[in-house]
Amino acid sequence: MPSRKNYNTHAKDPRQVCTDLTTRTGRYFLARQHTKTRKEALGIAGYGLDTTPKQIESSKTYKAIEQMYYKDELLKKMTLSDIADEQVKVIKQDKELGAKNKAIEMALKKLEPEDNHTGETNNVLIVLK
Repeated sequence: MPSRKNYNTHAKDPRQVCTDLTTRTGRYFLARQHTKTRKEALGIAGYGLDTTPKQIESSKTYKAIEQMYYKDELLKKMTLSDIADEQVKVIKQDKELGAKNKAIEMALKKLEPEDNHTGETNNVLIVLK
């Protein structure tokens, strides 16, 4: 059963999506996790008859809730250390070169994330006396 954890109840940035499980979208997600049909989930969440499940499931809020739930479930089953160990195994193998290259690329992005500020250079001024 998914926890009723409120991840981001008050999104201050308008680009952030509120993933509160007490909203109608959150209640719909929880009802779907309890193997309810889509129509039953709509009723439980409090949506009207004119709302379709596709409208809800394609919304940014639903996708954000789904992503947070998946992340929580994944971290319950394995730690970040386990994931890193598996990635090292893929990097050290020689059979699947495509997977090896992708694992190396992913590891490098984690180790040295790219700067989000394009066009800016980091200058350092050293003054010696």
